Amino acid sequence: MSADLFTAIDRFARENNTPLDNKWNAELRGQDLGEGVNTLHNVQAAMGWHQPFEIFGRPRADQFPLLVHDPDAGWSVAIQWLGEEEYSLAGGAGTANWHGSQRFFLLD
Repeated sequence: MSADLFTAIDRFARENNTPLDNKWNAELRGQDLGEGVNTLHNVQAAMGWHQPFEIFGRPRADQFPLLVHDPDAGWSVAIQWLGEEEYSLAGGAGTANWHGSQRFFLLD
């Protein structure tokens, strides 16, 4: 679903002190952008952004904030490790536990 990716991209930009214009995604709303990780790649291509850099395995602490896609929970923004397996989420969304099916991305 693109709506939760749009929210995650907004949060990611704010966490990096580079807020986006309120209408940054206006031309994409209502379009079929695919599912899962493909949605990010389709948004990137449509916007002409650099290709997202995927972090394989457990992200390092110095790589945060990161977009994260969880196949069950959808898109969010991870902002820091709280322990070996737990990380905090941006926007007051709480915490999540790291597992191998999650995919982490850095946007340039």
